[in-house]
Amino acid sequence: MHWNDWIIVCWTLSTLFELRKRRWISAAWSACFAMFGIVDRMPSATLSEPLKYGFLVIGASLVAYEIARKYRQHKKSMVAR
Repeated sequence: MHWNDWIIVCWTLSTLFELRKRRWISAAWSACFAMFGIVDRMPSATLSEPLKYGFLVIGASLVAYEIARKYRQHKKSMVAR
């Protein structure tokens, strides 16, 4: 195992911890980033490039969705006061 493979291990562990806590969105984006890292380590092929960036875009979209959802909840709680 090379030193830069540890990020994949960390994303995978994060996915497992989030699944255990039943945080589905966090588990999904963690899994997407882990898959991005795994596909990035594969030898270049015609299928791996779109797949790699697909996982990156899906993961980033899920992070943005979660941030927007938390912001809406925070904004809604500030109005209620």
